[in-house]
Amino acid sequence: MNEYRLLLEYVREWNTKPKLCHIAQFVLFQVFSILSPTEIVEMKGIGELLEGLILYS
Repeated sequence: MNEYRLLLEYVREWNTKPKLCHIAQFVLFQVFSILSPTEIVEMKGIGELLEGLILYS
C-alpha cells in the first residue's frame, strides 16, 4: 500500500506541470481502477494527497 501512496505523491506533483499532467491523470485513473475506495481511504495521509490532486484535476 505504501507503493501506491508514493505513486500518488508523484502524481500530485506531475499533475501541476503542463508537460506531465496528462500522464498524471492517466496514472490516477489506473490507480482508482485497481484500488477499491476502502483501500484508498485506509491509506495514511490520503486526505492531504487527494486535496492536492483535486486542485489541478
